[in-house]
Amino acid sequence: MKSASTSPCVRIAGLFEFGATGAAGPFLVIASNICCAAVNPIGFSRMLNTAVQPPPSNDISQNTWTAGSGPRGYRRAATVEGRLIHFWGALPQGDSRGLRLVWCRTRLSRQPALAGLKHLNRLEQVLAANEWAPDQADEGLMRDGAGQVIAATAANLVALIGGRWYTPALRNCGVAGVGRRWLMSTQPIEERALKKADIEGADQLVLINALRGPRWVASLHGRRWTRHAEVAGWEQRWQALFDAGSLPLPTL
Repeated sequence: MKSASTSPCVRIAGLFEFGATGAAGPFLVIASNICCAAVNPIGFSRMLNTAVQPPPSNDISQNTWTAGSGPRGYRRAATVEGRLIHFWGALPQGDSRGLRLVWCRTRLSRQPALAGLKHLNRLEQVLAANEWAPDQADEGLMRDGAGQVIAATAANLVALIGGRWYTPALRNCGVAGVGRRWLMSTQPIEERALKKADIEGADQLVLINALRGPRWVASLHGRRWTRHAEVAGWEQRWQALFDAGSLPLPTL
């Protein structure tokens, strides 16, 4: 499968998306916004529907699309032959306990041209995720070079502050994930710049990604929370969508 040099896929090294099968059985493609932003010219999701077999029940499917092989250097040839890498794995098992968070020392680089996209360059997240041991914390929150809170290493962040829900603005970095988009389409959540003090003073924190849905936060840097009733409702609605095979799909 080829794309012209003007295709965004030529400029971005690669991307990935996840799929899963719920209790209802259908194959669910739950992808990030990069599918909309980067690969519309080559019909990425349409290709997956014909090239990839559904995973077994309650498994996940990770599909990585790259620009394929090429000569040395960063500049791409006039045409590229894409490559699809497909992986099946077990769906992470969730529980109802709150998450333990820490602040990561590693900062996210600011690059507006890639902000919001789920590309394959995740080295900063790799560094950050190795800053704590599993018995110390479940996830870490990351900031950018200017000190703005962006997200967890593998999830978006939502915070209840002064009776209103907010999520960090992603103008300069971060991934605008499917779970975040679903939650913002169903709840009055506002994007805004958030600092460390905003997060530590919040009345509730929630992490959300496409595989686990919304999860409440129990502790961060000495601060403790109990699960907000509204968040429990989010978790139940996400699980009901998963069981019914109706999780949100990307729109190309």
